[in-house]
Amino acid sequence: MLHNNLISKTATAMLALSFAGMLNISAKSDTYSSPSCYAEEVISYNYTKQNDGGFIEAARTIGSNALGQPQDSDAPTAPGAYNFASLGFGGEITLKFGSAIKNGEGNDLKVFETSFGTPLCGRYPERARVFASQDGCHFVFLGEACQDAEFDLGSLNWAQYVKIVDISPIGGFPGQIADGYDVDGIMCLNGFEENPSPSALLAGAAAAAFDYFPGTRQNGSPIHPSRINPNMAVGFPQNNNTVNFVSLGFGGQVTLRFDYVVFDNPSANDLKVVETSYGNPSCSKYPETAIFEGSLDGNNWVYLGELCQDGEIDITAAGVIQYLRITDHSKTTKFSSSADGFDVDGVVVINDCTTDDPKRVEDDLNTPDEIFSSEVYPNPFNNELNVQINGLGAEQLSLHLVNYLGQSVRSEVINAKGNANLVYTMNLAELKSGVYFLSISTPTSKEVQKVVKR
Repeated sequence: MLHNNLISKTATAMLALSFAGMLNISAKSDTYSSPSCYAEEVISYNYTKQNDGGFIEAARTIGSNALGQPQDSDAPTAPGAYNFASLGFGGEITLKFGSAIKNGEGNDLKVFETSFGTPLCGRYPERARVFASQDGCHFVFLGEACQDAEFDLGSLNWAQYVKIVDISPIGGFPGQIADGYDVDGIMCLNGFEENPSPSALLAGAAAAAFDYFPGTRQNGSPIHPSRINPNMAVGFPQNNNTVNFVSLGFGGQVTLRFDYVVFDNPSANDLKVVETSYGNPSCSKYPETAIFEGSLDGNNWVYLGELCQDGEIDITAAGVIQYLRITDHSKTTKFSSSADGFDVDGVVVINDCTTDDPKRVEDDLNTPDEIFSSEVYPNPFNNELNVQINGLGAEQLSLHLVNYLGQSVRSEVINAKGNANLVYTMNLAELKSGVYFLSISTPTSKEVQKVVKR
């Protein structure tokens, strides 16, 4: 928000500091009775400070100002007469709608932000990340906003909660006092979903594996075929000594994707990594080690740490992630010739709000009786992508293509007609250039391939 008056710090001197240095108000009582498609309740509101380190004016920190119909006006107002809630730099707000927002044609919701005088984004870059949820706990990333912005619900068939997190650059407002992203309101664009049913997304564990680049055994030979199915790292870990893991090999790598984003817990670790080492030897005797990196978009990576066998990961350095890249870092000199590096059984969210402890149950991606293999080519591709399937034992094959935000862009069902090996061509000329993920699945197995459209 571009200030048109001086800030009075005494108005907020009595506010208490909450965790992580944020100013916090309890706002669950803030509601707005509206029959229209606007946010009606403030679930949480954690605002921080201005870019100069000063307190935000108290009149700009009323969470209920983000409820109801947005004023959609950037005209300067009299001091204290504000129609928005300021987040501060790094602050956040979570709002709830009275009913389920529908995922319809085109974009599904619009976030209204107030910047006095309607400056250009490049000159006044008040930015935020926007997330949506069905239960107020598990969120999907919708994208980033600079001032006003519209979003598609992506992998959610409906949503009822929207979280907005300020990511405005502190150094982006030279010579000006700014207080971050200012939420005027949120409006849904396709109405409400009459009969909402939960999305078929996996909560609490990694949901897909791709970019698997196996290394070798200690002696340079290939890893045994039974240990190179990356989908064995998907779902909840079995945490036993059966072959229900994927071996990275020395120097190998795999990337896992969560259906829901993982937010950093400021007071605890965030992810539990389960690694398989037969007989449960100590790390000093069997130092299978890996490096972990996190990303929200699958392109920009942040180093999170290194583990030997099982362990926990803190994602504070990234803040929020949806992708986890695991790279073997085991030293070949510490192992016998048959060793195959770090073996990933699974990764779970430690403080997932649906469970008190990480689950260890049999998942639906355990080794099926028949496992198919797939190739996609050319990759990168221009207009057509060939999908080659070998060892197919099912009559029906499903292809589901999503972008890096998890938004569905194409779904196709193929009748295999008893063919164990087939090549299917997808015409994707209408797609924009970028990175996509192709899920290839039968009723008993699934593979995910990363593809790039030129």
